[in-house]
Amino acid sequence: MDTDDIVFVEVDFAGEGFVEPLITKIGEGGNASVFRSVEVLDTKRTVAVKLVDCSPEDLHKGTPSLLERFKDEIKTWNEFATSRHVVRLFYPFRHKTRPPNERCFLGIVMEHADLGDLSKNLNNRDLFARRRRDLYSFLRRIALAIKEGHDKDITHGDIKPHNVLLFKSDGSISPKVMDFGMGLSASLDITKYGGTPEYLAPERFGSGWEYVRPQTIQEGKQPDVYSLGVLFFEIITGARPYQADRGLSDQERWRKYRNLHEAGTADFAQIEKAAGIDLESLVRRMMSIKPTDVDARPLRPILNEIVFRLERMVQDSRTIEAREQECPIAIRKYRWNPEVHRKLGSRLHYYLIKGRSPDGDPKWFRNHLEEKGLRAFSFYRILGGFDYILRIWVKANDAEQVDGIIEMFKTQHGTDYLQFSVEHAEPCYGIRDLTYVDEAAILGAIEESANEKDRKAELKSFVDRGLVGGLLDDCLPESILFFLTIHVSGSPNEALLEMYAFHIKRRLATETAAKDISIYRGGGSFHLLAKFRLKKFQEFRALYEAFPNACNYVRQGDSSITSQTYVELDERGVIESDDGSIVGDLVHRLDGDGGNV
Repeated sequence: MDTDDIVFVEVDFAGEGFVEPLITKIGEGGNASVFRSVEVLDTKRTVAVKLVDCSPEDLHKGTPSLLERFKDEIKTWNEFATSRHVVRLFYPFRHKTRPPNERCFLGIVMEHADLGDLSKNLNNRDLFARRRRDLYSFLRRIALAIKEGHDKDITHGDIKPHNVLLFKSDGSISPKVMDFGMGLSASLDITKYGGTPEYLAPERFGSGWEYVRPQTIQEGKQPDVYSLGVLFFEIITGARPYQADRGLSDQERWRKYRNLHEAGTADFAQIEKAAGIDLESLVRRMMSIKPTDVDARPLRPILNEIVFRLERMVQDSRTIEAREQECPIAIRKYRWNPEVHRKLGSRLHYYLIKGRSPDGDPKWFRNHLEEKGLRAFSFYRILGGFDYILRIWVKANDAEQVDGIIEMFKTQHGTDYLQFSVEHAEPCYGIRDLTYVDEAAILGAIEESANEKDRKAELKSFVDRGLVGGLLDDCLPESILFFLTIHVSGSPNEALLEMYAFHIKRRLATETAAKDISIYRGGGSFHLLAKFRLKKFQEFRALYEAFPNACNYVRQGDSSITSQTYVELDERGVIESDDGSIVGDLVHRLDGDGGNV
């Protein structure tokens, strides 16, 4: 076509046109081309112009016709007028040339993407994935665009890099999605169909060379999730999960991709290596071969869950980066003074949990705790009356969340647990009183002690200030950790129970080889938990024989207290962290968005 004929097109709004001819083509697809231009307006804003070129006869052919499909696209696009995640439509226009070369042009004026579409930038990962947090945030914004559509009962139908445009925004790159014209819209009662085989869900391929159209909005949402998973795979790894030979005909290519998507042999390990196991697990579910199981239950996550999990990844990676960069403290290596925890409003809890699956239960707890942002915990697999012990420093609100997780586990698995709410934590180095007047003073002291270049000096500063007692592995290296559950008979009051706990600790310290001894009281019940270490397993027999005597306690004027003791021997346990909410509080302070912490 002769582009000179449409330099100043007649649009639906008088006086509007373009100062640049539509010569600079920046994209094309289907029956449309996209050009860069500048409007004749006071702002002289740069715009993109999507243009459909056809004959007057073709304009009304088909069911629906080209004109009807164009109008439907405009109506669908207008549903996203206030969206921050969908490319903005300014206005549509139409233009008709005069005979003898009579042509019809349908146009859309939209915002211009500074960096073009995603397909041109996949190899330039520093733009949007310099850090994992940037990658998670980038994926989340794309998912939010699709979610906005699904919330309005509008599906996309053709999710791919060409339909994601990149904009510069405050020093970062913001993706925006365009072209919802291939999906479904409940408000228009129109089915638009097609798709790109590289990104198409298996259920949308027919047995031959045809596209299976979804019959309902809900049917259309599941393929969107699959296509979004394929797009995520490509963004994360730099390559599509499935590749067909370039020399194939359209029909051969269609069949090849149908077989590849139905086989489901994508190498998801690439995602775990590049972006972590959480994102790998999410994309794997998004790309489930079938949308539902035999009971018609969805196998792919909905957009609400996808966005939620990506938000959690952004938050978690932000904390990790704060640990590594903003706050250069080797927090995971330090054994903090319990007084620091208490000054910051945290409290130590132990949960003795009866489980069923030695392999599945620890993973279940780890996943559910980390979903809540709780990473400062130790999880021990043990022998004895209970299967696991969870040790965790949490604040009051977080303690409620932990209790909820434990109750959920109990309900789902039909098991039980015992909780110990710790009043006094007594690590091997003892407790030092702190002179800091409030939380802000403690966090300030932690910040001042940070020394990224000299870790030894940093540790010495922490110890000198009384904030840290040493490193996590300083207490009896290569020793064995034991737990003794003490069920107290009789009816001792709270004060008497505290005295009984002190008595047991003193006897163990003076009469056995036990070290690093702590005695904890079970919340709301007559239970005690004794935790200690022994260098040799053989030392336990002598301790266990002496333990009944250590538990005998008679005081004049009181009834005697006796107990039954159950041994909980640590088989395999790893300290995840001893920082509790310290890191979160410190990051909150460093970010400066919380005032005095």
